[in-house]
Amino acid sequence: MATSTVAVGAGVGAALGVAFLSALIWAIFERRKRKALIAQYSTVPQYQGEAPPPPTAQYQYPPQQSYTAPPSVDRKQVGVQEQARYELSNENGRAEIG
Repeated sequence: MATSTVAVGAGVGAALGVAFLSALIWAIFERRKRKALIAQYSTVPQYQGEAPPPPTAQYQYPPQQSYTAPPSVDRKQVGVQEQARYELSNENGRAEIG
């Protein structure tokens, strides 16, 4: 019983150790990369004057068109029925099968 417990502990410990070392190596690599980028952009001169005025619009928009509502339509003239008709129902509202 003790040997199986030791084996499980060693297996879990080894997996966690590998994960920890991988995370540590990744963190060191990312930190070095970040420091290199900061050093690269710290040499770029900053703008020291007033901000230039914003550019003016180059595109001329056409004038807005006015829209009118569509004319009202008589429902019977168009063929709209007042009550819905169902294909499989009779006058009582129940379907009849064969």
